[in-house]
Amino acid sequence: MSIPIRHQGAMADSSNISAVDSNMYRTIFGDDAMRFIMCDTAFEERMVQVEISLARIQANLGTIPKQAAQDIANDCNAAKLDRGRLQQETELVGLPVWGLVRQLSAMVRDETSARYLHGGLNTHDVMDLARSLQMKDALELICSRLDTIRNRLVALTHQYRKTPMVARTHLQHALPSTFGYRTAIWLTSLDRHSERLQQIKPRLLLAQVGGASGSLASLSEHEPEGLRLVRAISEELGLYQPNMPWHAARDGLAEVVSLLALIGGSLAKIALDIVLLQIPEVSEVAEPFVAHRGASSTMPHKNNPVLSEAILALSKMLRQEAGLALDAVPSDFERAGSGAWQLEWAALPQSFTYCSAALKHTEEVLTGLRVDENRMLHNLNLSRGLVAAEHVVVALHEKYGRARSHDIVYECCRQAVQKNQHLSSTLKQREDVTICLSDAEIDWYCDPANYLGLTPRFIDIALAGR
Repeated sequence: MSIPIRHQGAMADSSNISAVDSNMYRTIFGDDAMRFIMCDTAFEERMVQVEISLARIQANLGTIPKQAAQDIANDCNAAKLDRGRLQQETELVGLPVWGLVRQLSAMVRDETSARYLHGGLNTHDVMDLARSLQMKDALELICSRLDTIRNRLVALTHQYRKTPMVARTHLQHALPSTFGYRTAIWLTSLDRHSERLQQIKPRLLLAQVGGASGSLASLSEHEPEGLRLVRAISEELGLYQPNMPWHAARDGLAEVVSLLALIGGSLAKIALDIVLLQIPEVSEVAEPFVAHRGASSTMPHKNNPVLSEAILALSKMLRQEAGLALDAVPSDFERAGSGAWQLEWAALPQSFTYCSAALKHTEEVLTGLRVDENRMLHNLNLSRGLVAAEHVVVALHEKYGRARSHDIVYECCRQAVQKNQHLSSTLKQREDVTICLSDAEIDWYCDPANYLGLTPRFIDIALAGR
């Protein structure tokens, strides 16, 4: 179907259809810091960097003239690339390096020096090296944002470690807890992700140098030369040296996308808790107030938790990208010809961008999180002692055993609900309870503050050294 004439001009100026690059939604599903690292321009710059570094290394190893390497470094400039032509040639070839090398060769003014460009590597090597450099920067941003959130959670846990609230299971009141315990749970999940991000680097940020099919056959006449090249490129680019080429083993890329999805899931857990705690009937916490954020076009009173909603959406989008990355793992033989490689081109930049946006939103939510301690205490007491019912079971256990004690307290709980009484009142009316516990002891066991278990100790463990 042809585009109506009245829309053709608009399409030329605003043709983005992806949410991450949408003029309308780009700050919800992405952020400029990660976009700067993972965009096409950055990828092109990294590929040019790889070609220049290769020439410099080969000159240092004595395999090409030093003047050629100098000419390549001086004349090759990513800013001078004809990106329209590069796009057309990428579509024609299916890969960007063929067109890139043609343009870079034309930039090198000395024809003799230009002949030494791109010697020994192939398209896969250049693209994987460039992507590894991008991921190295992207991981630094992810780690930095994650650390900021963890520091904020440490502060919240210290501040609210003794703030009583009710723990909920199946969305129902369960046992007494504290808000600091909840934030400590959030914190420890992100602590584990911080460890995973450090652990993944040696498996992910690998140099890829294999030549046409991974054997570096073009350099095999002098075996040490090929191995020195691998080591030198790894050192030059600040990447880890692989024990062998990984062009046909894409597990590391699938691992990082899966890890980003895991991080998104943990951020979504925080966001979901906040969404539920912000329900007016609960009103224990709320996102930071910004005029008109979360507003309604018809209802002036609305204050929707839109940042948390965005985090939840991003976590689901990350999960989808993880599926794509896993589909790219079973590539055929020594070069994926089944579309697996192309899946990475979509999954990697989008996953890093989605995760970075989710981290940015979470940081904003937690930095300005509004906590209503009085409301937490009010909600804790709504059940009139029922949240401490298990504590009474524990108190009766020695006399009646667990099953009988549970039945006794269960009957008292049902009676308390039916008569709209406090649990302690119904307990005091039971002879099988009062022969074991005095009225004062019943009141003590029914006080939520006296049934926090190891909550303080677990918080201490989570905050150790911080």
